[in-house]
Amino acid sequence: MSYTPGPWDLIQHGEKDSRVGRRTLLAIVYSEAYQDRKNQEANARLIAAAPDLLEACKAMLADPLAPVTTQSMQAARIAIAKAEAQSPETDGPQSQEANK
Repeated sequence: MSYTPGPWDLIQHGEKDSRVGRRTLLAIVYSEAYQDRKNQEANARLIAAAPDLLEACKAMLADPLAPVTTQSMQAARIAIAKAEAQSPETDGPQSQEANK
């Protein structure tokens, strides 16, 4: 399978659409069903984080018998934070778990 390599970014967030790209436009995200700019932006951020999320998952599953490393966990935290528009140091999944 082939795809445009990351990183991808949310390159424009407007009233009618959000755009995801790298050096070129990769996706235009609309949210006509919800008429909700926050939902539209969240969808665009998730799309933009897809290459990072894929690489983080591949790194963790490269050797199923090997322990998950701090480096692979941090890569996963950074990718999730990018998808959720959060800071991986303060708002990522690890600190959210600590708050439960």
